Amino acid sequence: MKKTLSSVNSYAHYHNSFGLKGVQPGPTRIMLIGDQGWWDNHDFMQQGDNHGVYGSNMLFCDGHVEWVPTKRFAYVVEMSADGNRPEGLR
Repeated sequence: MKKTLSSVNSYAHYHNSFGLKGVQPGPTRIMLIGDQGWWDNHDFMQQGDNHGVYGSNMLFCDGHVEWVPTKRFAYVVEMSADGNRPEGLR
């Protein structure tokens, strides 16, 4: 999803992964960047990342930063990117 002021404020989730179809996350739940490393696979926590396999600090469109533990990582990325990520994929 291209993140502009208009798209972030009006976007409704298209895919139903995690039961999110139709959810309008808004700027407080759409992530811009995370501080994990860029090793073999940047969509998953890995031992070589900044915080290992424990999680990532993420910056959201409203400007807040929060610690997202690994158990919530796939959900937060799906909420932000709408990539139809399988729920069991971590």
